[in-house]
Amino acid sequence: MHPNITERTIKIFGLSEAEIAKKLESEPLGIPDVSVSFVNIFPEVHLRLRATELTTDLMTACHSIAEKVGKQYVVSDDSEISFAENILNILRTKKVSISFAESCTGGLISAMITDIPGSSEHFAGAIVSYSNESKIRLLEVDSELIENDGAVSSSVAAAMARGARKRFQTHYAVSVTGIAGPTGGSTEKPVGTFYVGLACDNGITSYKFFHPSTRQEVRTYAAYAALNVLRCSIFDFSIPQ
Repeated sequence: MHPNITERTIKIFGLSEAEIAKKLESEPLGIPDVSVSFVNIFPEVHLRLRATELTTDLMTACHSIAEKVGKQYVVSDDSEISFAENILNILRTKKVSISFAESCTGGLISAMITDIPGSSEHFAGAIVSYSNESKIRLLEVDSELIENDGAVSSSVAAAMARGARKRFQTHYAVSVTGIAGPTGGSTEKPVGTFYVGLACDNGITSYKFFHPSTRQEVRTYAAYAALNVLRCSIFDFSIPQ
């Protein structure tokens, strides 16, 4: 590699390569000697920037891309830092704590966070409430919500987040409930449907997502979506759905 060439990777979640390219258009940067290539590493799309000029030009290109794509989609702008590491860095900077209530993800979100050394400083714990009974007993979800709206619903996701925050006494709590498949879907709620709940000082909200795919990909996508809801909420970005 030429010694003057610098590279940087922007990691994007929630947009396809085609959607990103459309946002960037044919000549997005207006900066000479900077090229952009796409690499799909599910569930992220990596934009690899390569420059033959000074690093400042490359950083300018990074900022330009983040603005054009939307900061709510840019989950990391450093090839060495994973999405989960970025989340933990945000928690450290903001000095806040997090807990999770996981259903369809089965502990995957917690695993992403606890893979990082030192995560215990800001991650209090999680409840994997896979069954309806555990949602009711451990998270204090009203049984009537499950009966009337179903376990995979906006109301139950919100109640799960509220229950996790209450149990762990954290600044933020995030929940996920959904249908990972390959069975269990319906016309109203097909496989790939999931809800993310968020509880914090600003209130309790929930968001609906749909990503039809294999069971493992649905679970992985849902875990990423949950962490991105947290990130966007902390920075007051719009929530991509």
